[in-house]
Amino acid sequence: MPDAVVSNVFGGVIDQLKQQSRVGRYRTDPALWAKDVLGITLWSKQEDVFAQIMHNDHVSVRSCHGSGKSYMASIIACWWISVHPLGDAIVVTTAPTYHQVHSILWEDIRKHHINANQRFDEGQSPLRLPGKITQSDMWKTDDDILVGFGRKPADSNDHGFQGIHRPYVLVIVDESCGIRENLFTAVEAITTTQNSCILAIGNPDDPATAFKKFFDGVIDERTGKEIWANTDISSFDSPNFTKNHEGHYNGCEDPQCLKRRWAERWDRDKVKNLPENVLALLPNEEWVEQRRAAWGEESSLWKSKVLGEFPLTAQNTLFSQQTLQRGADCEVKPLPSRDIILGVDVAYGGADYTVIYKYERGPSRSRDVDDKGEPIMRDNNRNGGKLRMVDFWGGKADEDFSDGTETAMRIHTHALNLGAREVRIDSEGVGGPIMSQVLRLSDGAYNVVAMKGSAASPDKFRWINARAFWYDMAREAMFNHEIDMDPKDQKLRDELEIIQYHFKNRYASLQIESKDDMERRGVKSPDFADAAIYAMADISAITADPLSRYAIGDVMSMSVQDFLGLGGNDYVISPY
Repeated sequence: MPDAVVSNVFGGVIDQLKQQSRVGRYRTDPALWAKDVLGITLWSKQEDVFAQIMHNDHVSVRSCHGSGKSYMASIIACWWISVHPLGDAIVVTTAPTYHQVHSILWEDIRKHHINANQRFDEGQSPLRLPGKITQSDMWKTDDDILVGFGRKPADSNDHGFQGIHRPYVLVIVDESCGIRENLFTAVEAITTTQNSCILAIGNPDDPATAFKKFFDGVIDERTGKEIWANTDISSFDSPNFTKNHEGHYNGCEDPQCLKRRWAERWDRDKVKNLPENVLALLPNEEWVEQRRAAWGEESSLWKSKVLGEFPLTAQNTLFSQQTLQRGADCEVKPLPSRDIILGVDVAYGGADYTVIYKYERGPSRSRDVDDKGEPIMRDNNRNGGKLRMVDFWGGKADEDFSDGTETAMRIHTHALNLGAREVRIDSEGVGGPIMSQVLRLSDGAYNVVAMKGSAASPDKFRWINARAFWYDMAREAMFNHEIDMDPKDQKLRDELEIIQYHFKNRYASLQIESKDDMERRGVKSPDFADAAIYAMADISAITADPLSRYAIGDVMSMSVQDFLGLGGNDYVISPY
């Protein structure tokens, strides 16, 4: 046999052995697997979570906002199926809402599956991911063996995960703060094998949750050791920040530098040459400074969303996580009549925004699961409303371009383009003159309603003023699956999360903190929340009175003929 042929044969065998050796490392080297199979470079905190999963059967991760926690969980799910014997392993995921299961975690899993197999076909990866993944969040092999599924069980159903028996079970509980304790009990029931694992991951929003207990030290009575291996991810652990601590091995002016070992963390991430598109998705200085200005460093949101820590105490926040999740899981199909109401909050200048929301009524449905755990849309047998942001402008970047005339014309243009029946505008402060201009521009094309939060409520012993009434009714409607809130509207969700209430008034009735109160505790004006509340508020008590839309000082005119009853039954009321 010619030497060249022998050399080629041996060369091919050696290459094959090298590849087999490399593939054999994937089970203990997830970073290598992610690089080879998905073309993804893990950053140091993602590697830390993988390490916890390889060495523990209970892993809890509390994370800041924007760290890519759900994206990381999707990579972990694909790795788990890839490195364990096909048919012996299964991945089960759950989250508080269907949107979080289907549109976030499983959407990323589907993308990884497609990407991995394309890379294999192009010779960039040594292996494929098995089977197919459906739009109903089911992962099956070509032989129809179930190897993964996502499910949002009903809160009261602690049997939602029964019947799963495999040697290698991975359960991923996303947004764990919204999961009740009985569902964690159900998860424990399917991870009894030696090689199974539970990954609980989420923003640490609420200290009064089962998720918080995992970080308080749950002890195994048999071994005396903690059950949960805990990891936390702070915004300041991002390489966008740790690069500023290069060489600070003995610490620096920031006491957290040494405690969190930022210099060593940067050493790990520096050599990876993380792509710019990855760094752009992680917390950065601009985002953190915006949150510092909006929330203040003493706020619960700063602790949970920026630092990745649980607040010390639960705040008197009006909109709970469960209520907001129900808003995201509600679906309203607007009626054909397209009865559109716009809510407008007008900027005071500076960092404030002028915001417009639209609200359309129609029959409501809620995402739920049937007795088998399959996702369904359940009719609520009542009407609700679809709430969507239309436009916003202002802030410091646009403050020179947001005069009253321009603002009024922009509101008017949206009202005409959308065919709005009613435009509701905050009439207090700078909103009053803007409302007057919009009223003149409307020329009867739509109704203009003045929203005055300090006005009387229907019952002063329940709500101190109209603002408290509007907010509380919106909260109740959202909790009852009557408000369809865009799951991607993070600005609205962030602002509703920080609205606080108290009963410190002479009637001991519900009172929402004022914008001045919020400013005193370092929180910016809730421009998006106020506009949304105006759009969906129950103002039937106001609109029932045709004179209520006019302010003190407006002039109502009537011709002499009409006044004397000589001009028929028609008359005109005009604000100018």
